[in-house]
Amino acid sequence: GERDGELRVTNKLFYNNGNPRYLDVRARYYNGRAVIDTGKSTYLYLGSDLGVRITSRGINRNDSITYKPIYASGFHVRSSKKSKENITQVKESGLKVINDLNVVNFNYIGEKEKKIGFIAEDSPKIVAKDQEFIDLNSLTAYLTKAVQELSREVEKIKNNINDIKNKLN
Repeated sequence: GERDGELRVTNKLFYNNGNPRYLDVRARYYNGRAVIDTGKSTYLYLGSDLGVRITSRGINRNDSITYKPIYASGFHVRSSKKSKENITQVKESGLKVINDLNVVNFNYIGEKEKKIGFIAEDSPKIVAKDQEFIDLNSLTAYLTKAVQELSREVEKIKNNINDIKNKLN
């Protein structure tokens, strides 16, 4: 039914004296400008077996897909021990992984804006499961490991310099 300019999906009682029972909605497509969750303390959930992709598609749904950016104040990646198993320390050099990455300039097909980044097919250590995307969580972890390795090297160099200074004095 419709009330106050909204489409509402409820049980047969619809308004029910101000206590409507809203029903789930399933649809193949949603064509609109926004999905708004008006709950005070709730999350908005998008469910899919494969993931969520933000794209721009033509009206006929047969134009080529263009991926669009997501804007947010932060992105949180689940990292609790409670959701992990088989935890081991990374033995390989983060610095080697980072040095092996080929950083390129490019523009996406059909767009003019120049970008900087990686080619997924050429970046096996940070490529996502589908081989078309970069896994930013993996990239961040390797960057962190590389900085830790460089920090240890800097400490060694500082200690060597101090040793040399002490021998000269």
